[in-house]
Amino acid sequence: MILVECSFLTSMHFSLLEMKLSVGQQEAFEIFLRDHEDRLLIENNRAVLQQRFVEAKTLGEQVNQIRIRVNELKSQLKIRRKQIAAQGSQCREHRKQSRQPSQLLVNQSLAPS
Repeated sequence: MILVECSFLTSMHFSLLEMKLSVGQQEAFEIFLRDHEDRLLIENNRAVLQQRFVEAKTLGEQVNQIRIRVNELKSQLKIRRKQIAAQGSQCREHRKQSRQPSQLLVNQSLAPS
């Protein structure tokens, strides 16, 4: 089995093309690849794919970082909401307790003697 490097193939990994070729067949294949009329187009497409792959990878990393930040902010918001709710219930309890003595005074003053 002979491995032939195809530098302008458009696979994502730009790996080696595995083929069973005799030495003569391998030479003929290399000449075909070198002299193929679409070689420049294929090489250009390969370069564009490589560039887009790098851009996509960068964008994916940015999206992941933003997703992490959003989740952190959600956690902080959840904590703050709990704190506000706890403070609100404490305020309501405090107001309830502070109203009770004054309410007793009002009830006592309104009650017939």
